[in-house]
Amino acid sequence: MAKEVLEIKGLREIALAGRKLTGDVTRKIVGRALVSGGKIVRNAARNLAPSLSARYQSDPRRLPGTLKRSIVSVQVKKGDFPEEIMSIVGVRMLSKASIKKFKERTGKAGTANPRDPYYWWFVEKGTAGHARRSKTISGIRYLKRGFESNVQPAAEEIKKKSAAGIYNYGNTLAKSK
Repeated sequence: MAKEVLEIKGLREIALAGRKLTGDVTRKIVGRALVSGGKIVRNAARNLAPSLSARYQSDPRRLPGTLKRSIVSVQVKKGDFPEEIMSIVGVRMLSKASIKKFKERTGKAGTANPRDPYYWWFVEKGTAGHARRSKTISGIRYLKRGFESNVQPAAEEIKKKSAAGIYNYGNTLAKSK
């Protein structure tokens, strides 16, 4: 997946207020704000992602809308740097347990699972031709275009939600004293 990073600058007041908070509170407030900003990008990517064309809808290996449903916005719990707070917009793959369960139930390979969006990478990036098939398929880049077209609204949403979260937290502290 293409790694795009959005750094929001110009939030001096929010950053100063955030330094006074504990790590868990900061993680909760900023994490929620990042996920809400990511939802804007997620919705745009879902709108840009293709659906299964009508001629393939009778194929039992595919369900229409699998790719769109698999695009999510989640907060990263622990990364390489635990002090960083991150949110990711991407395609959620099936868990190993659900793949194993499908294989045991049907005896088929994981690619035959209609709920598995394993092909998302081919749709996003495209494919290159090879010796037997020289046809190259260009990628749609729905994730990248969804991000690029909604950077500003996502940044505004993150600013708004984090400022509101810090303000609400301050109010709850004031009421408890």
